[in-house]
Amino acid sequence: MPTISISPNEQLKPRAHAPAGGSNLIASFKNDIIGQSATSFASSTKVVHGDEASANVGGTTLYHGNQQFSVTALSDSSGNISERYAYTAYGQPTFLNASGTVQTSSAASNRYTFTGREWDATLGLYHFRARWMSGMSGRFLTRDPMGFVDGSNVYGYVRDMPTKKVDPLGWAGCTPNWTGPCTLDNFRAWYRTEVAELQSWLPKVKPCPCNLSCFDPPYKYCFGYFTKDRVDHKICPTAPPGFMKPAFNGGYHPGMTYELRENNCPDNCQPGNQCTYDANGNLLTTPPAAGSADRYSGGCGTFYNDNHRQDDVLPYDCAKQLDPNETLGLLDRYEDVRPTNGGMPCVQGPWKR
Repeated sequence: MPTISISPNEQLKPRAHAPAGGSNLIASFKNDIIGQSATSFASSTKVVHGDEASANVGGTTLYHGNQQFSVTALSDSSGNISERYAYTAYGQPTFLNASGTVQTSSAASNRYTFTGREWDATLGLYHFRARWMSGMSGRFLTRDPMGFVDGSNVYGYVRDMPTKKVDPLGWAGCTPNWTGPCTLDNFRAWYRTEVAELQSWLPKVKPCPCNLSCFDPPYKYCFGYFTKDRVDHKICPTAPPGFMKPAFNGGYHPGMTYELRENNCPDNCQPGNQCTYDANGNLLTTPPAAGSADRYSGGCGTFYNDNHRQDDVLPYDCAKQLDPNETLGLLDRYEDVRPTNGGMPCVQGPWKR
């Protein structure tokens, strides 16, 4: 992790990223800790994760968010509100103290506001990772680096649906159906919507490879390519075309040894299959060890898809929370709309010869 120095005239200087964190902020530095490394800072102070909007900073400040991940208030650990926030549809912020009196800026020097993104009070703009956005105009200042994936207006914000969509990376706006909190009514509403929309995305996912075994010893042949090893690998060290081996997993599939995810990065609005395998490289087909199709692909490398978390992970967590003994059938309903291995037969693929 890099050491970051800060000049004395800078009050706050973002940002340090852990190698496994990708574009996720792990620490911000104040001018009273000049020269400290991110490692020593993070070990002594809890830090804000901008998209969670609920982290604990130094053990004293809590961030409260709504269904859009927008920060709505700050409080201490006892729940006493210290600052509130209100927004226009496109995020232009209003800062208020605990009693509701309007302030010119955040008294707590808080940057994390609309949809959890960083507000630059000097510029009057939001930092959306890939681009800057104006809450006044509801437009990005530069063209969409992904081109026209989000519509014909390459400067537009979430296709002019800011109350329904989020764009945490600044390059694609999606509409996750899960809004929370975790209640039975909300889960049922999410399920009904997902049933209605299932065929709009499920046919797009790729089928899982049936196994990860290498073929044709003594030379190992994996997914259409020879490996460098002769007999060392029984399991292919590479992923097949269109898939990747993720750098992390969330522990949601006990019993799996290997995992593949469909690689649609960096478009965080695309669906993707998740395929899990046993120690011999054979595809698992029974939950919870088996993988499932995701409405929003789970990510690639060190990048994690926030839309995947909101519309694939949180509903599952809610089903487990509401129905821990599986008497209501909520996990079955979840699997209806997130079918195991995409609900399709696996493929041997053209790589086995």
